[in-house]
Amino acid sequence: MQEQREKRRLAAIMAADIVGYSRLIEADEKTTLAAIRAIRAEVMNPQIAAHAGRIVKLMGDGAIVEFGSVVDAIACGLAIQSGVREKQRDEPSDRRIAYRIGVNLGDVVVEGDDLIGDGVNIAARLEQICPPDGLLASGAAYDQLQGKIDVAFDDAGEQQVKNITRPVRVYAARIDGTTSALPRKPKQHRWLLPAAAAALALVVAASGGAWWLWSQPKPDAKPSLIVLPFNNLSDDKAQGYLADGFSEDLTTELARVPGLLVLSRTAAFNYKGTDASRATIAQEMGVRYVLEGSIRRAGDDMRINVQLIDATTNTHLWAERFDGPWADVLSLENKVVEQVALALELRLVKAGGDTAPGSTTNAQAYEAYLRGLELEYRGAPQDFAEAVKHFKAAIALDPNYGKALAELAWIYDQSAGTEEREKALGTGQIETANLAWETLQQALKHPSSVAYQLIARKHTYQWQAEKAITELEHAIALDPSDVWNYREMAQAQVFAGRPEEALAFVEASLRLDPRDNGWPTWVRGMANFSLGRYSEAVVLLETNAAMPGGKEYPDLLPLMSAYGHLGAADKAAPLMERILALSDAVGDRGMTVLLAAQMVPYVKMEDVTRFQEGLIKAGVPELPFGFDPNSKDRLSGDEMHKLMFGHTIAGHVLDNATNAGSIQAEDFKGGVPWSVTVSADGSTAAYTWGDVSDSGGHTRFEGNRDCFYFRDTRACAAIFRNPTGTRAEQNEYYWLHHWNLITFSVRE
Repeated sequence: MQEQREKRRLAAIMAADIVGYSRLIEADEKTTLAAIRAIRAEVMNPQIAAHAGRIVKLMGDGAIVEFGSVVDAIACGLAIQSGVREKQRDEPSDRRIAYRIGVNLGDVVVEGDDLIGDGVNIAARLEQICPPDGLLASGAAYDQLQGKIDVAFDDAGEQQVKNITRPVRVYAARIDGTTSALPRKPKQHRWLLPAAAAALALVVAASGGAWWLWSQPKPDAKPSLIVLPFNNLSDDKAQGYLADGFSEDLTTELARVPGLLVLSRTAAFNYKGTDASRATIAQEMGVRYVLEGSIRRAGDDMRINVQLIDATTNTHLWAERFDGPWADVLSLENKVVEQVALALELRLVKAGGDTAPGSTTNAQAYEAYLRGLELEYRGAPQDFAEAVKHFKAAIALDPNYGKALAELAWIYDQSAGTEEREKALGTGQIETANLAWETLQQALKHPSSVAYQLIARKHTYQWQAEKAITELEHAIALDPSDVWNYREMAQAQVFAGRPEEALAFVEASLRLDPRDNGWPTWVRGMANFSLGRYSEAVVLLETNAAMPGGKEYPDLLPLMSAYGHLGAADKAAPLMERILALSDAVGDRGMTVLLAAQMVPYVKMEDVTRFQEGLIKAGVPELPFGFDPNSKDRLSGDEMHKLMFGHTIAGHVLDNATNAGSIQAEDFKGGVPWSVTVSADGSTAAYTWGDVSDSGGHTRFEGNRDCFYFRDTRACAAIFRNPTGTRAEQNEYYWLHHWNLITFSVRE
């Protein structure tokens, strides 16, 4: 009997799925499913029908769709992304639904209504590596688009995707003016030496996208540029903030030009006020081109001089003078970007308008923002207070000015818990923390790189590193030149349990700013610790601890754990003295593994265990108040789970081990009432402590330790039975924070 021949056809396939679907469902299944149904009914299904698509498969978090042409598939995918983003615009960042989409043109095998084969598989694999809110197209699909669709794409190079033997050429669509960052996977290396950093290239894609290669590029494969601080030639020297701010904004906007690598502001401003030659700067920073200029302002009139120099030959490639009223400063900035791109023979594509996300078109608001930024960078408490006034003025002129909102949130965030700054602002600690959070929520409605960076940092230190990584992908997309986006991403990758990826992001940060401020050394040390390379970790963490910024718990505690794993008691003893001195200074009065767990927020249990075991080997006590960690009265994780989930536990503070007084609020002293309520599924928690209360918290178990985190607080605890306790006295159990010993019983 003749074998039946397979039915094949060429098809354009779109694969789409939801980023973080499991996390969203776990957090709030009912609301998430309702939102997904609404998106399908109001966005996806109408767009698929409008573009003559056919749904091949529909899964809980995504779909496979067939189209008769690539143009229809791409147009549909872009329309879906735009519609979903608009529909989810006002959702909190941790509840926002984001899709990722892959499109491929390929041969498929027809089995009834189903399609299988590489044509489908490649689309699905592209979707899996696509950043949130993005769209990736295979080279085969992209080749069909020339001149047929008014959307810009950036070349992301060849990507090796799962279960596809050959590399796939990938192109990323620019949606609403941005493309999200897509890091190419690092090569399998055991260590990236500092000397190798200079050989790594960061290739920045247009309109907020960044693609970086972790292998050595060809010399000058892509043009590289540094924007030096512009000179202030105004008669009023106090207007230096205009020149500085203009330079910084040019850096951000030029970084959004396809194929151009622009070094960070921090690297460029290192040369402010120096007499370093262009050739020296180019050699030290590893760039070919230097952009420099000046600003002169007299009343409402302004003159900007700009010149682009090839530093390798000291040749002027382009120079121009721009004259106009200050009200036109933002359009003049766009002209400079256009002319630089033209001089470097780069393609400049505008998508979604002339202004970057989070920006303003109001020149007065822009000037107020620049005044605030200059004061913020000074860093003194009174400067912070003055900066707040200018940022508020900018927001009053343009309530949707996301960058101003984000910088204002940053000032409040950095001031909360710092007495001198709070005094200058005229706010208390709780009020300052509330202002930081409320302002950040407003900033996230008009996102900027700084807003995403801020919320990501909060996620990282609340055991939510995966969430932080998603937010930082957005941050890098909006500002590929901000070195702190990559530094924060490297930190989040470490705590998420991805040390190799963390090392890659460190190298990317060093390409944007080759100077090591201690952070890259610290992340390298942390990554090596996670990889079990304790000797290498010690060298790096010791170097970091010797730097001016290496004085906090996350700097010192991993080093102590590494000493423990190496049996280096001679080094552990003096480091313990340093840790104890720090604990006294901040009011913690001692160090335990319980406290360390909340200061170094590893997500994966293998990392948690590695960190804890090293500390114990180094002599750090596991628990406070003299409790035996191996006591039969200690509750296991399962026992804690059963005791707390779906219940309210209540009691009172028995003892505290902190410096009471200015550091410890009155409500947190011994004898005050205390309670914790946890939902039946453990997804939410609330507490009351004297007159202080908070809700919307979360709980996570680390073995026989329970860690809670709320908006501005986090703490880990162990629970012991009290053999002599009674329900009437509310003391059947002991709750051990590092700082407090609490007795309690289950109330309901």
